[in-house]
Amino acid sequence: MPSNLAYHGSLGDYFVSRAETSAYNAYIDRPAVLELAGEVAGLRILDTGCGPGFYAAALAERGASVLGLEASTVLVEHARARLGDRAEIRQHDLNQPLDEIADGAFDGVVCALVIHHLRDRERFLGELFRVLRPVAGWSSPPPIRRRTGGTSRTRTTPRSGSTW
Repeated sequence: MPSNLAYHGSLGDYFVSRAETSAYNAYIDRPAVLELAGEVAGLRILDTGCGPGFYAAALAERGASVLGLEASTVLVEHARARLGDRAEIRQHDLNQPLDEIADGAFDGVVCALVIHHLRDRERFLGELFRVLRPVAGWSSPPPIRRRTGGTSRTRTTPRSGSTW
């Protein structure tokens, strides 16, 4: 059963009609996240809460192999229409474990504008770190961690004081 927090039905269509060109989505968030992603050619990227596939499309255009996960049936349809066979899009409620994904299966994760929709964020973040290969990267506005090619940007977590 899809999450009640996803954009279902006409609300999903409304979101798509606005998000593609809205000032925040199109000119602030999306460019910032894609810049943080850096060079992705040849990498496996997990796009969590992929919505209508804006990030998945941009990452696939840059040469990444992308799996997008989205709870909303309407947004899954939009993403599949946008991407065709350039990325795999699955319907999945991110409030549920990522059991179908093996440990260390991905080089990077994009989690753009979705974490506030989730009930158990700590469990979700644990799942993301499980499916990332060691020394992988993740991007979620604001960025928490990105590590590639010997460079690292980190932010100290407010709860534990530890660095991810």
